[in-house]
Amino acid sequence: MTEHPSYVQNNIFVELGLANLPDDQKLILLEQMNELIHKRAMLKILDSLSDDQKANLLAEQGSSPETQMKKMMELLPNMGEIIFAEVEEVKNEIKASVLIKE
Repeated sequence: MTEHPSYVQNNIFVELGLANLPDDQKLILLEQMNELIHKRAMLKILDSLSDDQKANLLAEQGSSPETQMKKMMELLPNMGEIIFAEVEEVKNEIKASVLIKE
């Protein structure tokens, strides 16, 4: 399987009741979850920034990913909490969906 962030790897399929999925379907689901979490977290992060902070962040657009991340952490020290909350929300939505289908 492709390497994914640990927040979507650690027994996620057991936790979601999807441990019996074939590996190819697990990979597809992991990729979809990762993309969804990143998009949602970025929207929440951008919503929480002022216009000045957004402009400050955009000024770093051409710099390295490390520099951009450092700037984001300066502007939004609770970014990790936002991402974690999105991970939990996506997991809860999937759990609810699995329960509805059973």
